[in-house]
Amino acid sequence: MSQGPDVGVLLQRLVATPADFLVEIPIKVEWGSLSVLAVVADTLRLWSQASLSPELANNWRYQSKQDVTQYRNHMRLCLLACWLLHEESFADLPENTSKKVQQWMSKDLKLLAELVKADHVVRDSDRREEFVRSALRALDLRPAGESRALASDRLQTLDSVARARVIQETKAAQDRVRKIRAEMQKKRAAEAAAAWGRE
Repeated sequence: MSQGPDVGVLLQRLVATPADFLVEIPIKVEWGSLSVLAVVADTLRLWSQASLSPELANNWRYQSKQDVTQYRNHMRLCLLACWLLHEESFADLPENTSKKVQQWMSKDLKLLAELVKADHVVRDSDRREEFVRSALRALDLRPAGESRALASDRLQTLDSVARARVIQETKAAQDRVRKIRAEMQKKRAAEAAAAWGRE
């Protein structure tokens, strides 16, 4: 894991996000001359001259089965990611960075979009830091001045997706316990009824 940019610098960049990167996204994913797909493709060209393939481009196109609100939020998070990644400290990363960025934006940010609104990434300090640290992790970078362990611990405390997973697993475990208890009570009641009937 290589040393990356300073977290503070990246946090400041998010705070300074221009209004154009915070607009609501129509389903056609275009407004005026700005297109999410075009911004993503331009960002990926920072590290590779390869064009965005039609297959990869589909990650940023609306599919009728998708939740509209979540889709729009995902696109807005992708725009914020593009703004963040244009910070000059990312300019000298290797060509394979392009694939890591695609993975982060098309997969990780899609999961994050279910839980965190794009506006909160800019306005809420914890969500802002989570977003920055998520980007660094996706690029296999540790923040300047931090050890790998410290960077990992800090992200764990902020990780909305991991927290939601833990809550879901805890709820599922509690549901299983309730079901087992109900079955045991039913069995005891049946045994008691059978014993009473024999008397």
